[in-house]
Amino acid sequence: LPKLRAMEARALNDGCSGCHSAIDPIGMAFERFDAIGAHRDAYPGDIEIDSSGVIPSGVEFLDSGDLMRQLASDVETQRCYASKWVEWSTGRFASGDGRCEAERIAGDGDRSIREVILDVVSAPYFFQRSEF
Repeated sequence: LPKLRAMEARALNDGCSGCHSAIDPIGMAFERFDAIGAHRDAYPGDIEIDSSGVIPSGVEFLDSGDLMRQLASDVETQRCYASKWVEWSTGRFASGDGRCEAERIAGDGDRSIREVILDVVSAPYFFQRSEF
């Protein structure tokens, strides 16, 4: 398959492997969806799609749903997610007070997306943002 051969070639190329060793496994999790998002179980020619893999942090997954469930329950992923919301909502990188606020908002990793967003927009850090 051209796609798998291209991935293998990137893995062997020093100029490509640094980034692609991290992003290609995540991409393979979504390989069961075509370019417009339609689900498929095989490539043309009835070649079965293997959407399992391992991301650099060591998380093993069976498919995109499994990867998403594991990442959603990971404390570090939730801290990163909360940090990005703090950055996007204030227009500043989450450092110093913003980093502390993101960690507080993420909590122990058991927060819903709704709870994270509500905490971001009600935090003092959000209201103290500078104008663009």
